[in-house]
Amino acid sequence: MQVFYSDITSWPKLDEKKNKTMNWILGIVFIFVIIFLINNYSKKKKLEKLKKRLIEKWGEPKIGDYFNFYVIGSYFENNEHKNKAFHLLSEKIKTDLDINEIFKFIDRTSSKIGQQYLYFKLRTIDSIENLLKFDSLTKLFETNKILRLNCQVQLSKLNSNDSYYLEELIHGKQIDKPKILWFVKLLSILSLTFLLLTFIYPVFSLFLIPIFSLNVFFHYKNKGNINYYLNGVNQLSKSLKISKKLANNPEIKVHYNDLSFLNKIDLIKFKTEFIGFDKYVKNEYTFLIWFPIELLKIQFNLEYIIFFSFIDSIIKEKESIEKMFLFIGEIDSEYLQPH
Repeated sequence: MQVFYSDITSWPKLDEKKNKTMNWILGIVFIFVIIFLINNYSKKKKLEKLKKRLIEKWGEPKIGDYFNFYVIGSYFENNEHKNKAFHLLSEKIKTDLDINEIFKFIDRTSSKIGQQYLYFKLRTIDSIENLLKFDSLTKLFETNKILRLNCQVQLSKLNSNDSYYLEELIHGKQIDKPKILWFVKLLSILSLTFLLLTFIYPVFSLFLIPIFSLNVFFHYKNKGNINYYLNGVNQLSKSLKISKKLANNPEIKVHYNDLSFLNKIDLIKFKTEFIGFDKYVKNEYTFLIWFPIELLKIQFNLEYIIFFSFIDSIIKEKESIEKMFLFIGEIDSEYLQPH
């Protein structure tokens, strides 16, 4: 009877604890909802301001902007398509006509990729067939202002200087695979094997410590390579998302016979997102997510192995990445020119 009475008296305390826990959960959920709503409202306001600015500035020269012609002209200098052009403007003609100043006046692009493509078009004289195709898409943007504005909004996301790195990802010399890659893969297999054996024989956990130490060395030694590619990797991921949004528009899609290059690049999306994950670590909250993932990447050499698999993929899909570059550049350089 005494035990039963004791149980009854403990019920209010349990209910009180449950209520406190529920209040904490509801409080946390409420905070997240408020943050989401504020963030969503802020994005809408920024989008409205961007659209207003794009409408007001359409057709106007980029007065006060800095033009880095070393990177703007990099696609023209490095690509092989110029050899197939009807005619090229030589360095002498470029200087005589002051092409760089002409470019500053006619540039109405919204992205850095569009800038590089427009400069390439300015220095090459194309065939009549390609010029007619170029003109037909231009007329579409002239008549459809809503489509033009939506494209501007999307392409404005590629207007940071980091976007120049996509061209480097296409034409830059890729690093060679290290001769020790087989050993790194072996360490990864051993790490997984010993981890599984630990559940049966805990003593095998001791073998994980020296393997982890070796993996730390290889992991951070490879960070230099990843940092070198990081901007290009993030721009590849961002460019793919924007290209897919542009390609989903039926009025744009009808002007392109083949957009299969987007599907090919999509196959390496996971590798791109995985390698570029470090770029998103900006505060202590994302660090709490990043740190355990970083430990897993070290223990199994995931980043090291996926990185060199990514290098193989961009070499294999170089043509597809360049087609995406041309797709973005063509749309950007066509719809903004005043007529």
